[in-house]
Amino acid sequence: MKKYRVSFRDRLRNYKPFFFDNRIEWDKVFALYITINDSLNCLGKRHMLESFLYALDYAFFDKFQLEFNGKGRMILFYGLFNWRKDHYSVFKKFSSKFDFATVAYPKPIEKKIQVLRGLQYLIMMLVWFMQALLCGYGIKKSFVMLRTLVICNRIDDFVEKLLSNDETLFVTYYDASPDEAYCVQKAKIHGKVTATLQHGIFCRKERQKALSDTAFEYSESNSDYYLGWNQYTKDEWSRIGLDENKFIMAGIPRYIDHHFKTYNTNNCSQKKIFGVMLNNSSFDLHNKSLIKMANLIAESYNIKYVVRYHPELIPNSYDDLIDKKYFYGVSDNNMSIESYSNTVDFTIISSSSVMVDLVYLNKNVYRLKVTNEDTYNNINDNAFSTINEFRRIVNNSEGMEKVRRYLCTIDDVKETYSSIFKDLSKRVTI
Repeated sequence: MKKYRVSFRDRLRNYKPFFFDNRIEWDKVFALYITINDSLNCLGKRHMLESFLYALDYAFFDKFQLEFNGKGRMILFYGLFNWRKDHYSVFKKFSSKFDFATVAYPKPIEKKIQVLRGLQYLIMMLVWFMQALLCGYGIKKSFVMLRTLVICNRIDDFVEKLLSNDETLFVTYYDASPDEAYCVQKAKIHGKVTATLQHGIFCRKERQKALSDTAFEYSESNSDYYLGWNQYTKDEWSRIGLDENKFIMAGIPRYIDHHFKTYNTNNCSQKKIFGVMLNNSSFDLHNKSLIKMANLIAESYNIKYVVRYHPELIPNSYDDLIDKKYFYGVSDNNMSIESYSNTVDFTIISSSSVMVDLVYLNKNVYRLKVTNEDTYNNINDNAFSTINEFRRIVNNSEGMEKVRRYLCTIDDVKETYSSIFKDLSKRVTI
């Protein structure tokens, strides 16, 4: 895979699509998204069709209104490509805490059709597609690239206006997202210092089977600085061999209003309900193992459980594995992680980044070990693989305290980010 990824990037370096600034380094915009999907065999006919339909959707319809407010020493930016309600809410809450920042984001609006603009984009898409084919990218990748090109072109004037002000620092929510990677490139052209927040847990594995297994979000970040969550992220960063001067430990944006408390364990005797936190569809084996273990725990303790589905999963997709005798229901994804955590006595989890959230909130969370390449394989104080091991760790407050200190290294998140932003705003571009 590594050999293929480099050769594809080499070809992308020479890609100069019409209607864009020729200084944009498109290998840094496209390589991560397309290479990962290709490695996962996701670039099939269905993915091509979905990407093309997404491109048409953004070409013909207005679904978001791009806005920015305030004017300060820095810009906080959230993009369109990976827009998701939960992440959008995190960004809005996080960005509201810095009165010295200009905040830019796509605000959802009622969908409106723009026929003339859509027809213009059809012509542009044909031009981009032919250009990509002539560059040797193949039909699949050329189709998939159209969605990013349409979105980047749609936001281009907005981003130019945004970057024309005096702010010296440009911070994006997730610079692995193609449109945000594009905006990082634009910011660098304008001489801004660039940084990205961390939006999830990623680690490098030998056999890369899922997006969150690859740690490409670290190695392919094209911002000047990476604002990581905790000591765990820093250790993964170092293990990959990346420039440690680029990494800054800042804390978890989702919990900007929280402070750590002394960890207190709760026996599973209060609500008599526990939670099962499922992963995305790439972790099917994990999800099945979690539900089978939930059945054993429920039977052993005579308690019930709720299932929290990942937003990408179809609800009730694991109904055939659930023991209805102990099943309490499905947790509503519109409920925040914090609200969810208050409805259960503890949660079992495998490789989901929500484990960090739950530990940060001082909740009981126990990690089921499924394979030798799980995300948290170097964290074992709250881990188990059998029902007997679960019984031994369920009330291990000392073990949970070790996990808490490792995953939730920063106490005052707001003050830490504020200090970092003010410092980076004074720096010159690398």
